[in-house]
Amino acid sequence: MTAKEALDIVINNNYTAEELNSKCGVYIITINGKHYIGSCKLLVNKTSRDGFHYRIYAHLYRLLKGNHHSLKLQNAFNKYGIENVEFED
Repeated sequence: MTAKEALDIVINNNYTAEELNSKCGVYIITINGKHYIGSCKLLVNKTSRDGFHYRIYAHLYRLLKGNHHSLKLQNAFNKYGIENVEFED
């Protein structure tokens, strides 16, 4: 999914209970062929900070603010922009 699709899902709570409970494990953020690999626990509810949708939001928020903890990911984001961010789970 693209970063814009991910933001729509997170901001508008545009997902079902089944989707919430199925998102867990390892995820990959790709920017122009460069990968960041992360993991999350099973998302029990929409306010859990351990779930996939929260992690998407947290990564995008930090990238947009320019203070992501992965300098390589932040530099790739700064260079290629949000339109080149992809999420896989």
